[in-house]
Amino acid sequence: MNTATSIADNSFSIVLLRPEIPHNTGAIGRLCVGLGVPLHLVKPLGFALDAWDFSKFREVVFCGYGEPTERLDVLLAAAAHLKAKPDAPKIRVNTNGLSDLIWGRDTAPDFVGKVDTLSISLNTDDPAEYLAVCRPKFGAAAYPAMKHFAQNAARLGIDVVMTIVDSPVTTPAQQENCRRICEELGARLRIRPYESK
Repeated sequence: MNTATSIADNSFSIVLLRPEIPHNTGAIGRLCVGLGVPLHLVKPLGFALDAWDFSKFREVVFCGYGEPTERLDVLLAAAAHLKAKPDAPKIRVNTNGLSDLIWGRDTAPDFVGKVDTLSISLNTDDPAEYLAVCRPKFGAAAYPAMKHFAQNAARLGIDVVMTIVDSPVTTPAQQENCRRICEELGARLRIRPYESK
């Protein structure tokens, strides 16, 4: 049983009464996103939500605690809030690119004006290898859907970066094939360094 799904299905919520420590509130907020449960903040808050000076940040990245597009509504609301600020940093989402399958519709238009860059894990040039390595819950439909999402986002003017891991995970021939795939989709390829430890 998926714990996040079982908690969300039971209409479980987390409520913070007059929270005073912004970092603790943020940690609990990230936990709620990861679990898929709502967070309610009961005022007064001991800090100002809009007091952050975003001019010192080059980029805000949505990633981690699972796939960020599983909570697309929260992700897009937070990105739109940040983009409305005069000192808005660049917004990037690190994703598996399966948002369309998660939501059963074309989601790329939802990111326009809210997200500057989508970093999508391409991982390989081979759909069978992708299926074996990533084990997506959508099975064989995942690899073509991920590519379709990337292409749609790129056509809408979003900067799309697709990533793979350098040798020994991918061979030079696979890297070249991935580069061609990215060019066909209108995306850039980023080869992440292999880290053994």
